[in-house]
Amino acid sequence: CQAYLDEQSNNNDFGFMKSRESKENKGTNGGSANFGSPLLSSSNYCEYDIDVYSCININCNNIKWIRKFPRSLKEIINYSQKPNQFLCSIDLSDTGIIELSSSDTFENFDLFYANLLKANPNQTTIRLTFSNIETIRELKFPPELNMVFFIRDSTIKYVEPKALSNINKIEINFFNINMTLMQWFNLLDSSKLKLLSLRNIQNLKEEYTNLANKDVILVQVTSIHDLKIQYSYLPVLDDSFIFFKLLKSVEQLDLIRCSIAFIKNGIFDKYSNTFRYLKYLALANNNINRITEQTFSGLNNLVMLDLDENPIEYIHPNTFASLKKLKILSINSISTNPNIKSISQTTAPVWLFNVLKNNRELKEINHKSGRLLNNYC
Repeated sequence: CQAYLDEQSNNNDFGFMKSRESKENKGTNGGSANFGSPLLSSSNYCEYDIDVYSCININCNNIKWIRKFPRSLKEIINYSQKPNQFLCSIDLSDTGIIELSSSDTFENFDLFYANLLKANPNQTTIRLTFSNIETIRELKFPPELNMVFFIRDSTIKYVEPKALSNINKIEINFFNINMTLMQWFNLLDSSKLKLLSLRNIQNLKEEYTNLANKDVILVQVTSIHDLKIQYSYLPVLDDSFIFFKLLKSVEQLDLIRCSIAFIKNGIFDKYSNTFRYLKYLALANNNINRITEQTFSGLNNLVMLDLDENPIEYIHPNTFASLKKLKILSINSISTNPNIKSISQTTAPVWLFNVLKNNRELKEINHKSGRLLNNYC
């Protein structure tokens, strides 16, 4: 078994440069680890590097014997952490970990964190990457610690209800994952997420549209400070978008490169409880070509609106009238310094004149579009 592990480790290309210290300190661990490994030789350790900010970044990608989180760094790297160094990230992709839970995967985490604090009491954030995850159960971490999860290439089969409800500080980034409606509900129920980022999620609407037709009733379950969705398929922004039903409040919403071509009139106003605290809305790089008077109604606290790189052909004259707190409006990324005294209805489209005249909080407009400047209708 040891010879096989040595061969597999030597065949892996992790893309990391080993630090000089790791080369000088190669050796045998001298003890067995209870999280899945045999006695460790130098070839079985994870790769790592230390950057100029004294961050230790560990790559355990494709090391299959890792089935649980370690008790200390020494169980996965052949290196002793210096007092001024931080553990910044551990990549556990394609390992033997297929479940995330405090009772199983992270049963050693309290001891692991205690050992980190001995080396550096200022440790505040840890970034972890996983793949091929099938199950998510209840997670608990020290309340002062900010956990950042990256979960990719996974088909989730089971999520325990309120799996994240006991975590104070957590950011989750999903890349290419599949989850059902009820799995989303169980994951987000009573959670307090700082950030939820979704990338390359193709089933945000199609599956849930069918469920919505069956009168599936959900309560709003979570507050998310920042929701980012990119490179996903969301051609129509309407009631079937799952997060309208799940979010209790959100302050920043990014829907970028999501193929959005149509926004239902009054959709933000309809879910006013969800968007009453929304300050930043980014809809860049979509297929939006028409904006009506009701498109952004209900966003009374919006401060920044980003509509860059959309094929917009028409904007209603009163589109931005209700956005009294708007400070930054961006359309097509070319900066200008608006001066209301030099712009009149005879030289600019009505919507632009109105936004400069009525939005007294406005500080910046980034705007360039010949079609918009020439289209008064």
